Amino acid sequence: MKTVLEHNEADPTPPLDSMAAGSRRSLIEAEQRYMDILHRSEDAILLIDDNSFIEGNDAAVRMLGYPSRLDLLSRHPSELSPPVQPDGRGSRDKANEMIRIAIERGCHRFEWMHRRADGQDFLVEVSLTPIVHNGRRILHCVWRDIAERNRALEQLRSRLAAIDAAVDMVVITDGMGVITYVNPAFTKATGYTAEEVLGSTPRALKSGQHDPEFYESMWRTILSGQVWHGELVNRRKDGTLYPEEMTITPILDGGGRVAQFVAIKRDITVKKEHEALAIEREQLKKAVAAMEQVLAVVGHELRTPLAAVRALVELLLMNQDAMPAQGPFLTSIRDEILRMSDVVNNLLEAARVNSGHAHWNWSAVRVREACREAAASIRALLDPARVSLNVCVDPESLEMNGDADAVRRLVVNLLSNAAKHTQAGSISVHARELEQDGSRWVRIEV
Repeated sequence: MKTVLEHNEADPTPPLDSMAAGSRRSLIEAEQRYMDILHRSEDAILLIDDNSFIEGNDAAVRMLGYPSRLDLLSRHPSELSPPVQPDGRGSRDKANEMIRIAIERGCHRFEWMHRRADGQDFLVEVSLTPIVHNGRRILHCVWRDIAERNRALEQLRSRLAAIDAAVDMVVITDGMGVITYVNPAFTKATGYTAEEVLGSTPRALKSGQHDPEFYESMWRTILSGQVWHGELVNRRKDGTLYPEEMTITPILDGGGRVAQFVAIKRDITVKKEHEALAIEREQLKKAVAAMEQVLAVVGHELRTPLAAVRALVELLLMNQDAMPAQGPFLTSIRDEILRMSDVVNNLLEAARVNSGHAHWNWSAVRVREACREAAASIRALLDPARVSLNVCVDPESLEMNGDADAVRRLVVNLLSNAAKHTQAGSISVHARELEQDGSRWVRIEV
């Protein structure tokens, strides 16, 4: 029996053959649009059927460096790759597995090492997506060269490593001041762990030593996009306070709005201590200078009259036969004058050395000569009938590196002290050479 399909003009439904023809036209048009998009795309796009490339666009050809698309077609992905991938697996076996996973999962993304026509390898990110094309289920493959992205990531990792290793504290917040990152230097300086501060604001560090206007001024500056720099006092987790130098830099987004803040902070406790020491040192220098002025006046006002009185007493002692009963008193007066003269001289010498104004004339000092000169200045103060003065230097040619005047003053002071406490007997100066710890020394004793 022959079946005849008739079309009722009153029936708005189109005949089946017309519907099929329309569907085919729509499908052909859709596939044509898809191919247009494929060839116009800046990304490298290829089509895979039965584990081989059946189509590719110009971007893929340029990326691989081949003369034409025909060089890519009917080739297995491994044929455009080095024999082995970076993970050590063979390219053919791994490519087949990636294709299988994409078909099973409906989509698969992974990194792949390809090889250009000139033999240069380059890394791409591959996206495989199953599609239907010309009635067949094939794979839509997109490559993206990620060498630049990887270089950027590597630079970012290097910078983050540098920040992590930085001595200064680094704190990053979002535009609302919520902490998103702190480096190890921050946790070491404040005692807070990263977990304790991430997601919070820096308010926990406030010391209470700054008024609200201080923080308002800071926020006005950084919210306007300007850098703030200054010093403040913050509080550690254990409650101790520390001075801090801080620079806050706003980071703007593409629209010019503040998206983040980066704060670089430094504990300046040692710096402040040094500044305080410098101030104390300056004050001390001023005090020493004032003391020098006083001592200079004292030296002038005392030494001159003391010398005059001493000369007068020495003159009276030379003629004590005329008044023998006054001899002990005159001797006592002379001794006190000598003691006062020593006190004044020692004060002036100490002030000169402590002020840092002492100037040393370094030279080879003949020790025997320095000791004999010192003894000569003291011998006149001794009664030769009761006290003898001897100088012994071994060897007699002994020399030392130093200031000859300072050495003589040293010996004079030693002899003066000895003379005060020696009413009868002898005073001896002994100088000799010593070897200690591989160094040469000169020992002078009275």
